[in-house]
Amino acid sequence: MTAIAGQSSQKSIRSIGVRVVAISALITMVSQFYRNAHVVVAPDIMHDTGVSAQVLGYLSGALFVTAALMQIPSGILLDRYGPRRTIPFMLSAVLIGSLLFAAAQDAASLIVARVCMGIGAAGIGMAAIMASTRWFPSAYFGTVVGIILGLSYIGNISATLPMAVVSGWIGWRSSYLAVTVATAALAIASALLIRDAPAGHAFHSRTKESFADAWRGVKEVLAVRELWPLLVIAGTAYAVVSCIIGLWGGPYLFDIYGLDPAARGSVIIWFPAGMILGNFTITPADRYFDTRKRIIVACGLAMVALLLMLAYAPHLPLVALTGVLALMGVLSAYTSVIIAHGRCFYPDRLMGRGMTLVNSAVLIGAGLLQVLTGALAGILAPAASGLSADVYSIIFATLAVALIVALFIYRRCPDVPPSQGVYARPQSNA
Repeated sequence: MTAIAGQSSQKSIRSIGVRVVAISALITMVSQFYRNAHVVVAPDIMHDTGVSAQVLGYLSGALFVTAALMQIPSGILLDRYGPRRTIPFMLSAVLIGSLLFAAAQDAASLIVARVCMGIGAAGIGMAAIMASTRWFPSAYFGTVVGIILGLSYIGNISATLPMAVVSGWIGWRSSYLAVTVATAALAIASALLIRDAPAGHAFHSRTKESFADAWRGVKEVLAVRELWPLLVIAGTAYAVVSCIIGLWGGPYLFDIYGLDPAARGSVIIWFPAGMILGNFTITPADRYFDTRKRIIVACGLAMVALLLMLAYAPHLPLVALTGVLALMGVLSAYTSVIIAHGRCFYPDRLMGRGMTLVNSAVLIGAGLLQVLTGALAGILAPAASGLSADVYSIIFATLAVALIVALFIYRRCPDVPPSQGVYARPQSNA
């Protein structure tokens, strides 16, 4: 009877875990959607509000800068109150931002709306992962992360052609209102259905920290020297991806291949499609090969090879280029493995702060590398309305070099196999 009761309990835990993962995936989809939904309707926004293209750049940056600044505070809230109480609060902030965006009439109101979205979106992804992974053995951390982030990229895809189609039917303001309703429904569902951890988990018996103790916990995570090299690869790996899919991919397809918006979309959409496939195929590989570091290095080096290919041959046939972008998307799933590797270096009570610290490196790295390559383009082609193939070659080569340097630094980070669980620091002989 005891064995049967134990099996029933395990089935119940798995059932709740699957439910939490499903809700978490929907939450991260919405977060990814809000990041980029304004891009495809940018001309309509400019027409209706009178803002300039420069202001559109501020809109993109406002959410990411706010999210970066809010990472550590979000981590403290997650560790102090848990995902079940924190996620609805975050979604409410996103919801308010979405309503403000739909009603905005000028640049200031648009930027304020994006700041509200950034406050809410700052920790949603990490909160969703945190809520989900406590329901499964630690060896499955990478797999769960891959499932959540893989499904989240459906939000990226939804922000492209689907958003354009829907806004063409009902307008961009009504489209935002529709997504606001979906966000409100998710906020309610997360409050009702998400559970922080199974019964008996250490989370439920944690010591209540003061906010001073919470900030000391941040210092405790930063004191783990083995984590530092991982922060470098975390900040660089996703930054390379963001430079392609979020900055240079579209201009490259226009300047070199002369593609119109629809044609550009039909090519670059294979990148996020590859990201979805990669998160379902590459991230579970850590359990089969019992390593995370070797997977990260292998995918990173393969990404370097593809970047150097583009640098050497910026005029690939369009079919070949589409294949390269899709393969890059698949390989970019190693950014999820990096998150799983980072999780090994801090205890469960610091999970929120540890994960948001790694995510801070991701956001800061993405911003810095975009600024760097943008400045490089400005130096090489000042006042140009488009860039030449030579300039794009230098940009791709720069991304490759940045990734090589990051991989070289990352080599100092110890591997922590999934079978080991958490990092065991070698004891001193002294």
